[in-house]
Amino acid sequence: MSDVLDATVDVLAHGGYAKLSFDEVAAKAGVSRTTVYRRWATKHDLVRAALLRLCEACASAVPDTGTLRGDLLAFIRTRFVEDRRERERSAGLLRALMAEFEDQELLALARLIRGQMQQPIISAVERAVARGELPAGTDPGLVMDPIFAPLHFRIAVFGEEPDLGYAERLVDVVLAGARSGAGSRGPRGR
Repeated sequence: MSDVLDATVDVLAHGGYAKLSFDEVAAKAGVSRTTVYRRWATKHDLVRAALLRLCEACASAVPDTGTLRGDLLAFIRTRFVEDRRERERSAGLLRALMAEFEDQELLALARLIRGQMQQPIISAVERAVARGELPAGTDPGLVMDPIFAPLHFRIAVFGEEPDLGYAERLVDVVLAGARSGAGSRGPRGR
């Protein structure tokens, strides 16, 4: 069934949610349409299963290099620079999901997926706080969002090739602010 879920992600990334069909997924996976329907009764069920499986694959994608800067740059290098197929697929998924945000069920799924995809980065920020690299109370979201939102935007919206130099400068700027306490939860960090 992993072939079906991989095919679902590919079809979703290339054509969007509205155009995704069981027939196309089945053909791409090399199985019958009935095989897909037997396991997932609705398109939403199929997409949910495929995206949750994708999240599981990303769970171990953030290495522990000993520094948050190293962790973030290793993750960015792997996810955005070295793996062109994954980068293009992620950009397609982002565009596909953004186009369907009027569908409340799909929006709820996108929020769930975002939360699960962010968890490895949250863990990396928490490790950095525990090591004393960042102040206690640092909000992982205030570290993640200003780094990954511009990278996703440049790649998914403008179709730009990732620039590791830009990513390094972005990480350095955000971490400098976080080290100063600007990323703390509380009156200053809100």
